Amino acid sequence: GSGTGAQADATIVKKGAVVAVTIDAAGTGYIAPVVTFSGNGGAAGTAYGGVEPVTITNGGFGYQMPTVEFDLPDGPNGVQASGHAVMDTNGTITAVVVDNAGSGYSTAPNVVIRDGTIFDPILNHPNGFTEAAATATLSIQEIALDAFGSGYQAAPTVTITDSVGMGSGALATAVL
Repeated sequence: GSGTGAQADATIVKKGAVVAVTIDAAGTGYIAPVVTFSGNGGAAGTAYGGVEPVTITNGGFGYQMPTVEFDLPDGPNGVQASGHAVMDTNGTITAVVVDNAGSGYSTAPNVVIRDGTIFDPILNHPNGFTEAAATATLSIQEIALDAFGSGYQAAPTVTITDSVGMGSGALATAVL
């Protein structure tokens, strides 16, 4: 049309979003880590970790050739943990050594100690057999951002707790 004389001022609102989280300390003993961000900006993240030393809860009895299996990781780029069992002369499992902590676990994986493998189990136990049991925990390796949030004037405080276990000591810093 023929309108003239209109004027406007553009206003740019800087919206602070969390773009990364840096792990400052991995912590220990996490079973189901939970990440929270301070403030009302809406940032959210998922903690991923690797397996740390495994605790034997029942050593079992009668093992001849123990093998250790960990669940698959939860993260899309995770690596499955691996380890091996140590047994005494009675075939009792005394330790599980973590050979590769793996990565991408959002919860501690199940640990299965087999005699033989799932495809080639040892079934002949002349002196009896009792299955061993073990539990794993995590140390935090990374925090993946699920939501960047917005409106942060300063980097929010990142808190890592454990919803199931007694994990502690993990520290992280948010980057805007």
